[in-house]
Amino acid sequence: MAKKDILEGFISDLDMDQKKHDRPSLKDYVPIPTKKNEDIFGDIQQGSMASLKETKREIDELIEERLRLTKEITNDVDKIISQINTMNLSVNISDPTAMMEKLNLLKKKAELEEMKVNEKLNCWRDIADLKKELREWSKELMEKESEKNMLDKILEE
Repeated sequence: MAKKDILEGFISDLDMDQKKHDRPSLKDYVPIPTKKNEDIFGDIQQGSMASLKETKREIDELIEERLRLTKEITNDVDKIISQINTMNLSVNISDPTAMMEKLNLLKKKAELEEMKVNEKLNCWRDIADLKKELREWSKELMEKESEKNMLDKILEE
């Protein structure tokens, strides 16, 4: 048994020596290249400016979409009004029930005209709000660009 214990100890010593060789030494570690401060500031500035530019682009798209929607609604209302006008021409005014129908059609036409005016007004308000927001984001973007330019000048010196 003593021989077996000696062999097991010898083999475990060999395993320990092997494990020492498997472990990386301090020489194996390569320092991770770090960015210079100016690169870090530049990356931060670029990220925030890209975000601001994206927001401005989205607001511009919302403005265009709102204009398209208003145009579409106005066109649909105009088609309905045109149909009402056609129906009014075909109504015989000598019949009292037909006269009542014609008055109802005129009332609907007036409501549609009012709806069209309200849509234009709401569109103007929505676009005014979006443009106000766009001006705020544009101002912030200009400030960020100005800060970036100042930082670039400072870091160049």
